[in-house]
Amino acid sequence: MTGVALLLLALGAALLVVAVLTVSLAPLLATRMAATTSKPKLERRASGPDRMRNIIMSQRTEHSRSKGLSNALTRTGTLLGILSVLSLAGGAVAWFLEK
Repeated sequence: MTGVALLLLALGAALLVVAVLTVSLAPLLATRMAATTSKPKLERRASGPDRMRNIIMSQRTEHSRSKGLSNALTRTGTLLGILSVLSLAGGAVAWFLEK
């Protein structure tokens, strides 16, 4: 039974580390991912207003994608944190019930 307790404790610790990293790095990761996916495709001979309109639209798209990705990563990190706490609690219960 010690194997199950140690497995649950190790899983809980690993999930906790991943959860903390996901929540703390969510804004940075989301900004970079959104920036790479929403670059404007500017035509060579586009006039000034057309180019500016394309740039502004891509900036708006980037902002909305970044916000959405950041929220999704934060929710994922929170879910991983909850799962890690449950795993740690299960491991602790298994450890103490064994003795």
